Amino acid sequence: MRIGPALTALHATVCAAAAPFAVDIGSGPAPVALIELYTSEGCSSCPPGEEWLSGLADADGLWRGFVPVAFHVDYWDRLGWRDPLGDPAHGERQRRYAAEWRSKSIYTPGFVLQGREWRSRRRDLAEIKDARGGGTLRVTGALPGSLDVEFSTEANEPWIAHAAILGGGINVDVPRGENSGRRLRHDFAVLARRDSPVGANGRARIEFSELPEDHSARRLALAVWIERPGSPVPVQAAGGWLDGAAAP
Repeated sequence: MRIGPALTALHATVCAAAAPFAVDIGSGPAPVALIELYTSEGCSSCPPGEEWLSGLADADGLWRGFVPVAFHVDYWDRLGWRDPLGDPAHGERQRRYAAEWRSKSIYTPGFVLQGREWRSRRRDLAEIKDARGGGTLRVTGALPGSLDVEFSTEANEPWIAHAAILGGGINVDVPRGENSGRRLRHDFAVLARRDSPVGANGRARIEFSELPEDHSARRLALAVWIERPGSPVPVQAAGGWLDGAAAP
């Protein structure tokens, strides 16, 4: 599905967190690709794309070579079903990409690989080897709580650190709209997102005072990536499950 300008707004809610998760994830100097999916429960074309993304949970290279995130948009809510994971900020990020690509429209399901529109979605992920960027990224801390981000690169530029808590194994029965009567599964879905500028010392701190509403998530993960100010294109990423299985 394809659309022009944005429509409605929906803000994510959060609830009090349980015991904190220890965080220690990172990358080497080679680029780790950010795979982004723009999707909606209100879009009948989206379930196959989400099924493909869910398959990455068992793929070689998860967290080490690529970090998957699913941004649920809200601009299809008008079709009869309001996506509980939808956030207007996600559609705005997709529009920033469209501006980078000089495209007049946005659509779902829409895949982005390291800042580039990505239509092939090869199961062997061969195109990831051409990912642009790099720099050593390490993230430590606790969730809920503070994340300390360290980014080391030879490029002397300003940077922005982004962090997203992801939910997996989320099953939703959709009673209305284009997916009426279907049970949809979501993995790597963005439940909460924060950002912070990286200082001249290569460090940033990002706070999550609460964990996001779980939306029946069976598993949580953390994705962190680095961008230049004013551009959504990532230059490095890191991620890992929030259950003790940290990325190398």
